[in-house]
Amino acid sequence: MIFLGTFSERITFLIDFIGNEYNLTQNAIAELIGIKGASLSGLKSGKSSQPSRSTVLAFQQKFGVNPAWLNTGEGDPFEPNFDRETVLDSQISDQFTYIPYFDLSAEAGGGRLIEDESVKKYLAFRTDWIKSSLRVSPKDLALMDVQGNSMEPTLQNRDLMLIDCSQVNILNGKVYTFRRGESLLVKRLEILVNGDIVIKSDNPEYEKTIVKPDYFNEIEIIGRVVWFGREL
Repeated sequence: MIFLGTFSERITFLIDFIGNEYNLTQNAIAELIGIKGASLSGLKSGKSSQPSRSTVLAFQQKFGVNPAWLNTGEGDPFEPNFDRETVLDSQISDQFTYIPYFDLSAEAGGGRLIEDESVKKYLAFRTDWIKSSLRVSPKDLALMDVQGNSMEPTLQNRDLMLIDCSQVNILNGKVYTFRRGESLLVKRLEILVNGDIVIKSDNPEYEKTIVKPDYFNEIEIIGRVVWFGREL
C-alpha cells in the first residue's frame, strides 16, 4: 500500500510511475486520458480541484489505476488484475494510424498494368502528424510505390507515396494516382478552361497528354499524393 495524503501527491506519483513504466511524457499521459497537458499540470500542482469522474475513469481504463485510491488515497494505487500490456496496445492504437501498403506500383512512365491490389502490410504513422502536418483524415490514406522516372525529380523510382483517397477532384498542378484503362499512373494533372485534362510529367523528356471531355470515363482518380518517402 502506498499512502499519499493529498490528491496532488497521488497525481504526481502516477505521472512519475506511469512515465517511467511506459516511457511516456506528461503530455502523452494527458492525451491518453483525454485531457490537455495544462489540465494535468494543474492537477499535479494542486491548483486545480480533483478531476472529473470521466478523467478518473480514463486513468482506470488506460492504466489500471484504482479509482478509490486516486480519490481518497486508501487501498492500492493499481487494480491487481489489470493487464499492463493493454497500456502499450492502447498507447500504440491511440498515437499511431496503420495505413495499408498496397502490393502494386503507380507507373511514373508509360503505365503499369494493374494485376494485384492486395494489401501486403500496414505501416504506422503518427496520427497527430497526419492531422497537423498533412491536414487529412487518417482513414482515407493508402501507400503505394513509384515505378519509373517520368516524375523525376519530384518522385523517383521506388519512392513510397502516401495517397489521400478522398481527394478525387482535380486541383490544378497537384500530383495524383489514377487508372487510365488498365494502367495505374502517377502524374501531375490540370484542367484547362475548355475542360480538357492535361496529364503532365515533371521529367521534361516526357510529353504531356491531353484528354478530351468525351474520354473522361477512361480516367478513374485514386487520390492525391500528399507525401512521399525515399531511401538514401
